[in-house]
Order: sequence, then structure tokens, then C-alpha cells
Amino acid sequence: PANEYGLASGGCQQCGPNSKSPPYSTLVDDCECDVNHFGPDGHAPEGAAGCAICPSNSSSRIRGSTINDCTCDRNHYGPDGHGKEGQGCKVCPLNSFNNSNGSKLEDCTCDVNHYSPNEHAEEEADCAKCTDHSSTNDTIGNVLAGCLCDAGYQGDAGNSVSAKRTCAACSKGFFKDSIGYGSGSCTACGKDMTTDQKASTSVQDCKQLASACPTKAVLISGTCLCNPGYFGDGVTCS
Repeated sequence: PANEYGLASGGCQQCGPNSKSPPYSTLVDDCECDVNHFGPDGHAPEGAAGCAICPSNSSSRIRGSTINDCTCDRNHYGPDGHGKEGQGCKVCPLNSFNNSNGSKLEDCTCDVNHYSPNEHAEEEADCAKCTDHSSTNDTIGNVLAGCLCDAGYQGDAGNSVSAKRTCAACSKGFFKDSIGYGSGSCTACGKDMTTDQKASTSVQDCKQLASACPTKAVLISGTCLCNPGYFGDGVTCS
């Protein structure tokens, strides 16, 4: 039967734990280790020991011959990408990841919109989230300087020297149309112009002040237009 081996004349023996064999197997070497297990040449050794299971947080895609065939799972790391005897692979810190079997902590990269002083997660330290109204612009693995204030906001989100590291909304009459760094990065709309609200993200949000219109004009949708019966460009009406 399956999972046994031997000759009919001598009786059949059960394959060791965590191994299997096809029907009509005659040798112990026909007992192959299960996936996520390992043994000599991928087989269960003779006796009761059977194949050993991969260390925690590691796995093998094929029957393994040694513990080195057990590679660390995604978002984990261990020596040379493997678990050690009696010690499994370690999990990456919070808010970090790796896509393959990592061999060291530095293989764990901070998530989008998170940062670490070393660009990677530090021992016993999780990757921190960028301050409010800032992001890493959809990139990963950024140092703190990679945190940039969103459009409509300015500040020192990525300044390691600054104690505040905040992003403030552009004042009325100013706008910022892209993600970027710097405390003075909001652009003024111009003379006699303003915006309806703070945190404007486009020059198209800029409108003329009602007080800037001449006496023969009225402000409509942010533009000075001559009153009925008068002609001009809204700046001069006659």
C-alpha cells in the first residue's frame, strides 16, 4: 500500500512521520519528505524520527534535504534567508515588508507613507507613519526626507532637524499644485486675488477680490465683469 515500503516476503514497514511513498515501494528511500519538511536527500531516515518540519515562519516548495531548503516566508527574515535549528525566521517590524526570503533585518522595507531613519526598519523599532497631510508619493523604502507635504500644504514633514515636522494648509490667496518639501512652497495668487478656502491646489482656484473691481463692474465667479450698459474688460469699464 501507499506510505509503506518493503518486500512481500519480509513484510511492509510504515514510512516515517511527515513522509509518503507510492504503492509497491520497496526501499526506505522511496519515502519522500512532505512539503515544508526535510530529511537526508529529501527522504525520511530509517527509524521513528521521520522528516523534520521547517522552522517557524519558513517553508520549502519541494522536499528538502537540509534545513537550508526551508526559506523564510514573505515578510520574514533569517540567516541567509533560512530559519535556524530551534529558531524560526523573524517577522519584519510593523509597517514594513519584504517580497522574498530576507536574510537580514535591512531586507524589510518600510511601507508606502512610512519611514525609518535608516530607510529600513530598525531593530525593536517599527516604521513610523508620515505626518498628517504628507506622503512618500507612492514610493517605498524612503527615509524621513521622503515624506513630502501634499498639494495644498507646506512644511517640514521630512526635516529630521525640525522638532515639529508638520504640514500646514496654504493660506487663503495661496496655492500649491504638487507634492513637495519646504515651509515656503505655497505660491501667491497675485495682486488683488484670493481663494475661497485654504489648502488650494491649483492656480485656477485663484479669484479676483470683489474690492478690486471698478465701480462700474461686479464680481461674478471670481472675475470682474462690466455692469449692463458698460463695456470693457472688467478692469476698465466705460
